[in-house]
Amino acid sequence: MLYSKKVRCYNVLVKIYKEYVLDTILKQSSQVQKSSVPKKFSIYVNGQNLETSTAYFKEDVLMLPVGSIAVTIGYQVEYRHQDNYTKIYKTSCFDSDAILIRYSYIHDDDTVFYYYSKGAQYFSIDTPPEVKNNELYVPMQFFELGLGCSITVSYSGNIAIDSSN
Repeated sequence: MLYSKKVRCYNVLVKIYKEYVLDTILKQSSQVQKSSVPKKFSIYVNGQNLETSTAYFKEDVLMLPVGSIAVTIGYQVEYRHQDNYTKIYKTSCFDSDAILIRYSYIHDDDTVFYYYSKGAQYFSIDTPPEVKNNELYVPMQFFELGLGCSITVSYSGNIAIDSSN
């Protein structure tokens, strides 16, 4: 009798662990396993749900909408798609920590030239940005390198971006 109670207790603990702990954090880094995450995402920035924004995978890279996320964090975003760049800054586009995302496209929407810079420093991300529905999407790694955010992606598709770092 005591043995069966211990087994039931153990099974309940395993179930709680699987449901709450494993579902809470898939991975906390710029490398997310595409097969581990559902196709529908919910994006939360500092606890606020960005209901109108979405994310998607480009091959094995999770792409996020830079404009809506940056504005929620407190940045200003200046889109210049016709000139192939976007600026992200706190008070002025001439700030020393202003971020420039430069991109050029050829006719079949493949990026042939792009870079990311913060102030005078360039930082490297292998995946180019993409414009979709007049929104610029960048790899998840951009928010870690460019804006200093931490990102958590859950098994259920919740993307939590924390800019308090």
